[in-house]
Amino acid sequence: DTTVLHYLGCNTARAPLDDPALRSCLWSGINRSHLVSAFLSSHGTASQFPVSPASPLYPSALEETYSLAAFSDALEELGLSSSRTLTLLVNEENSFKVSAAQEIADTFTAAGLPVTVRALPWEEYAAALAAGNFDLYYGEVRLSADWDLSALLGTGGSLNYGGWADPQTDQGKRDAFMKDYQELLSDSFGREIGDTHAAALDRSFTKTLILHCRLAVDLSELALDYSGDGEVKDLAEEMIEQHTAQVDKLQALLQSLDD
Repeated sequence: DTTVLHYLGCNTARAPLDDPALRSCLWSGINRSHLVSAFLSSHGTASQFPVSPASPLYPSALEETYSLAAFSDALEELGLSSSRTLTLLVNEENSFKVSAAQEIADTFTAAGLPVTVRALPWEEYAAALAAGNFDLYYGEVRLSADWDLSALLGTGGSLNYGGWADPQTDQGKRDAFMKDYQELLSDSFGREIGDTHAAALDRSFTKTLILHCRLAVDLSELALDYSGDGEVKDLAEEMIEQHTAQVDKLQALLQSLDD
């Protein structure tokens, strides 16, 4: 398994895709297993969520069985069968993606939501995404090992071309980061140096402590980007000051060992 994710992006600033009910409906209208087997030569795993199905965190209990009839009925209930024709962007250099995008467009059209594919050279495709000149787009991204979706779903994310924003999601990401940050500091980097004489017994250990303290400073500076005013900001500033002082202290100690 890899962290490469193929996905269908929506422009949430354009009607009718500004309607969460329609976006949810489209989620159920994609036959992922068919796309993987027919257009990716089974070089992938169908997933209804942005998590590897091999992960214990994958919510398999929430999966829905694909049904074109059920998708068509859901669209009809939304009253969108006579909606304008939507445009689905795709990079023309990748024939597999173009074929997959066409299959999605054909499926949506057959279900009552007209969609046409617009295949563009990479430079034009990227420019259209950046300008928001699309309704839907076929995207691909290689996520980090922890499947961090911030770039795709965070407000102002570098890959959030659809303009989706949700304060609860952003706050949840901040809370998760700060929890990990505080635990990391307390477990590894938040300890006082204490007995410097013990550290002096091992130059390698002293160098390791310096690296740890510098990392703690870097983490604390990153934490400031996630925090507003309050306890988190105060903690981050305190950690920066504390570990910067410890770096200076340890470097002086290391210098004394070299003399």
